[in-house]
Amino acid sequence: MSRSNQTEVVNPAKRFIEWKGSKGIFSYYDKEKEENVEMPLPFTFIVLDTLSTIKGYSDSAGSGFWSNEVRNTTKDKMTLRNKDGVVAEGLYQEIKGHRDATGAKYSQSVYIAYFEGKDLVIGNIQIMGAALNAWIDFRGGNDIMKGAVTVKDKVEGKKGATVYQIPVFEMKELSAETEAKAIELDKELQSYLSEYLGGSYTKEQEDAMHGEEEEKKLAAVEPKSLIDDGLPF
Repeated sequence: MSRSNQTEVVNPAKRFIEWKGSKGIFSYYDKEKEENVEMPLPFTFIVLDTLSTIKGYSDSAGSGFWSNEVRNTTKDKMTLRNKDGVVAEGLYQEIKGHRDATGAKYSQSVYIAYFEGKDLVIGNIQIMGAALNAWIDFRGGNDIMKGAVTVKDKVEGKKGATVYQIPVFEMKELSAETEAKAIELDKELQSYLSEYLGGSYTKEQEDAMHGEEEEKKLAAVEPKSLIDDGLPF
């Protein structure tokens, strides 16, 4: 925002959705109701864009972690925060080894279009842990920009004594009408991302966008063993 442009850059995602491996469901935090809302399967969505971010939980701070979103973790700098402020800054590999970043993990921030009733809206799915491994394997064998993605089922995983659920991703055909609507939503998203990735967001705006959400979700945070499970890098 500048003197000549007083329009604040606002993330167009209506919901910020996460896969809860402990229950095997998607859920999001409803600001108005101040509660976590579970989303029954099947859940179908259209991928608009994917970025990288850092999520997780700090035992020492008693707080969730969050960071800015980037396109390239080897070139774009990231700023990791918790409720106490900035924890570390730099490329992902530098932050990953930081002494105060224990519990911070790579996550993919997947911007999507999905139906709420009859309306196609923009949303965001944060994918990490074992779900991320499944997502990366799925992407390796499918063109996610051709059609839609659906999660109708889940499979059980186990690490030590911890049992968790992993989403099963499948491709689904997309009608020409819905494809056209998704393209229009993506134009709206790209307008936002060009501003966001261009650096127009201040640290205060970043905190307001991510920090409040993370603190509200502390009661429903995944067990640490699920957050740590099998990340690709």
